[in-house]
Amino acid sequence: MKNNIFIVNKYLNLYFYNSNYFFYIDLFFLNNLFLKLYIFFNINKYINIIFVDEIYIKYLNFKYRNINKSTDILSFSNLNFFSNNFLLGEIIICPNYILKKYKYKNIYTYNIFNLLIHGFLHLINFNHNNLFDYRRMKFYELFFIKYF
Repeated sequence: MKNNIFIVNKYLNLYFYNSNYFFYIDLFFLNNLFLKLYIFFNINKYINIIFVDEIYIKYLNFKYRNINKSTDILSFSNLNFFSNNFLLGEIIICPNYILKKYKYKNIYTYNIFNLLIHGFLHLINFNHNNLFDYRRMKFYELFFIKYF
């Protein structure tokens, strides 16, 4: 298993586990997007973004959500799982699942960043359990995609 880590800025780490797949992510764009999110929401803790394969995300989805299938993204807040006070949380994302779900490259790229915003919002306690919360969360997702 080949593991890589890229430290994008002092608040954002990217981990690539089991790199048997290839995808491109613009680190400059990602860095600017998260810096805007940090400033807008006044966040000064770091986030780990972990890219995994479908087998591992399925395992995590079952272990923590009792759902026995793959998914595109999972967010784990520091409040629930970690003891590090400087860590806001972790976003686990599965590029293979997204690539299968969104077959066109331009849609795929858009959805990677849209999903990362979605995961970030979960880390700061946004949810979509009811229609009001869903609309509020969707507003911020679209706002940051359009704003950036």
